[in-house]
Amino acid sequence: MQAVSERELSDLQSLYADFQKEDAEIYAVSDNSVSDHKKWVASSERIDQVNYPLLADNNHILAKMFASFDEESNETCPGTFIICPGRKFKAFELNTTGIARDAQPILKMLRSVKDLRKNKNSTCSISCQR
Repeated sequence: MQAVSERELSDLQSLYADFQKEDAEIYAVSDNSVSDHKKWVASSERIDQVNYPLLADNNHILAKMFASFDEESNETCPGTFIICPGRKFKAFELNTTGIARDAQPILKMLRSVKDLRKNKNSTCSISCQR
């Protein structure tokens, strides 16, 4: 939930249609303000091409709800969360600031979660690795 990089947002955008085919939605959340986001979008052609919501969490409300806010350092850890219907967390990953994330493993994780739900929580089959 920390300010994500242009590369990460662009990487997710490149697979956005694949996420939509999986009936999923992407929300990028950062601890920047709405006005900072508007300036960023206006100054970056890559960010201007992003078609999913970019949410401002400058008060750290979501970061605290998702337990990704470090009170000691006053920083939000970058994270990825897969939440299924019924608001149930099914997978999440928290990283130290500066560790880059790639969209392909996130899509793979989503497909694994969907496969487990479909197969009544049995072991993820190889088909979820498509």
